[in-house]
Formats: sequence, structure tokens, C-alpha cells
Amino acid sequence: MKRCPSCNRSYTDASLNFCLEDGTPLVVDAPPPADPNATMRYPSPRDTAEPPATEIYRPDSPIITPTPITTPPPPISHQPPPQWSPTPTVAPKKKSNAIWWILGGLAAFAVIGIGLVVMVIALASMSNTNTNNSNNRNVNRNSNVTNTNTNTNVNTNTANTNTNGSGSNFSDDFTEQKWGTGSSGFG
Repeated sequence: MKRCPSCNRSYTDASLNFCLEDGTPLVVDAPPPADPNATMRYPSPRDTAEPPATEIYRPDSPIITPTPITTPPPPISHQPPPQWSPTPTVAPKKKSNAIWWILGGLAAFAVIGIGLVVMVIALASMSNTNTNNSNNRNVNRNSNVTNTNTNTNVNTNTANTNTNGSGSNFSDDFTEQKWGTGSSGFG
């Protein structure tokens, strides 16, 4: 809220900067500090003991109402009252739901039976595959001839002579299996 210091008018529009009456720059009114412990007073009760007096409205000119045009009532004819007869109620045809329950049960059993047959066939083919893999175990043996490399050059330098008694010729012999192999069909 803003107020004019010269004429003490207050404006609620925050976008105004000058007084609309005298052009004085407006001052921002700080709201009073809120005291949470201040005692609040109830507003005074309304006086509802006696209602105000009723005023009667009297217009200056009288209201003219058009006179209704009366039409003679139609002649009354003496006809007998219509006879009321209820239509006979036809009992609704009751449909038998038992046949649908029986057909639904048979369909459910057929689906379960087909599922069991498929599962048994799948399990049987899996066990045949496992036994075929274990029966087709191939033993691989290396039948290569052992290669031996010998140095025919004569070295007269004794500084680098091998004094190890095992010799300088090594060969790999894979005829005896010294490593682990798996039973997987993929290697």
C-alpha cells in the first residue's frame, strides 16, 4: 500500500509512483508488525431484535392491467370413462445358463490338457538332447610328431656356455591330458 505524504490519500495499486491529486511522489506504507500474541476482538453483534419497518412502494402512476378476455368453456360431453384393462403379462423366457457353464468348463479342460501335452513333449526333448550330448563325447588326441630343433653351429666362446645339465632342447608332449575340459557341446 502506498500513501501520499501531502494529502494523506492511500493507494492500493503498487504500480503507482505519484499521487493522482497533486503529483507528489508516493511513500510506501509499511504494514504494522503482526503480533501473534495480540488479543483479537470479536466484531460487535448485529442487532436482530426488531426488523425494520416495511415500506410500501407507491408508484407515481397507477399500473394498468389489461382485462382478461374470457372465452366460454367448451361444452361438456357425457362420454363414459375409458375402460382400463391391464395387458396380460407374459412370463419372460428363462434361458438356461447350465449349457454355457458346461461348455466353458470343457474348453478350460481342453486348454489345460493341451498345455500339459506340450510341456511333457518339451521336457522329453530336453532330456534327449542332454543324453545325446553326453554320449557324443569326442576324445581329441594330438598325433603330431615331436619336433626337435638342434643348433649345429659351434660356439667357441665359453663365457656364455650353458652349465645347466638339462640341455637346451625342449619339446611339448600333448599325448597325456593335463588340463581340464568341460562337457559343454560348445567347446
